[in-house]
Amino acid sequence: MRDQHSANGLFVNGQRLDVAPVGQALTFRLGVKGPFVSIEVERPKTQEVPVLRPSQQLPVGSETQVISSYMERYFGKGDEPAGEHTMMVRRAFQKVQKKQKWRYRWIAMVLILLLLGALGYAYILRLQVRKQQNLAKDLFYNMKIIDLSIANVEKEVMDSHSQQGLEQIRQNKNRRKDLQKNYDDFLTTLNVYDPKMTEQDRLILRMARVFGECELDMPPEFKEEVNNYIGQWKSTRKYPNDVKLAIEKGYAPTIEQEFLAQDLPPQFFYLGMVESDFNAYVSGPQTYAGIAKGMWQFIPQTAVQYGLKIGPLADSRQPDPGDDRHHWDLATHEGMPENPKERNFWKLLAEHKAEIPKETYNYVFSIFAASVIGENPRLFGFDFDNPLGHPESK
Repeated sequence: MRDQHSANGLFVNGQRLDVAPVGQALTFRLGVKGPFVSIEVERPKTQEVPVLRPSQQLPVGSETQVISSYMERYFGKGDEPAGEHTMMVRRAFQKVQKKQKWRYRWIAMVLILLLLGALGYAYILRLQVRKQQNLAKDLFYNMKIIDLSIANVEKEVMDSHSQQGLEQIRQNKNRRKDLQKNYDDFLTTLNVYDPKMTEQDRLILRMARVFGECELDMPPEFKEEVNNYIGQWKSTRKYPNDVKLAIEKGYAPTIEQEFLAQDLPPQFFYLGMVESDFNAYVSGPQTYAGIAKGMWQFIPQTAVQYGLKIGPLADSRQPDPGDDRHHWDLATHEGMPENPKERNFWKLLAEHKAEIPKETYNYVFSIFAASVIGENPRLFGFDFDNPLGHPESK
């Protein structure tokens, strides 16, 4: 207690003092004959928190206990009596904690909204991609229907020489070009030929398109199966030997040009490889439909259907110079499917794979795998280039 130079003065025990320590309690008088005043300091009954001097060493684990006691004292939820300072600290902490809880709630709500927005956007994108894929597929199969229409009209024109038919062919071809461009634009938009794709996978996709199948409908297991057959071709010398023979005999450019003239993929060249190893005089085994002969292995019925002459040894396995089936330049294709839109290889695999004869299955995949290798033989370990080297065959 301090006297601020009052007139009466501050008296303790009959003596005037300028400063009197309070301690636990103090009784003083205001002036010589003034009133007595008593002061007593009241302390809260709380658990004392040990205060350690720097020189003191804490036992193992005691530092954690001290920190815990401070946390409990100032930030705990205890209801025991506490001093005004401690209570202010507690109230301030609770206020800050309440603000933080609301802040975290807002942050959580914003994050949830962003997540829902991202999921919704991804779903919309997925729907748009699926819609574009379906549109692209429709374009593709419309092209195949036009191809079939063109083939039918061309056959009629050959018989009738109709000028109206020629004009219809021209219009159909122009329409097909427009569909082709739109389809290619869809493939670019959908990133079907991804730059990160391996060259081998890219060739498989491209060959599917060349042989009249839609890349977008390709079953996932198709690539794996093609790669298996590519491995079979690589395991023997059959492939390079057949290509060498076709080049030495002059078959490759001639067959290629003949297929192009018929608006057919020149890659059907590899059908001759699988059928006969490019042997123009080979005869197949006896079948219920007769003996298949020539590079393209036509049976008598099929040969007659496409205008080929059947020789007197039609059912003999001996070479027959009078049989047009041995003339590879007269038998380069066997026509197109009746309905490409509904009868395609992908549906056949999906719905009737178990019903496909093993020989037919091997036949188709062997031709396809051979055509994939032929696009870039060096990619597959062979030491020669594409035997179909003309730019128009690409």
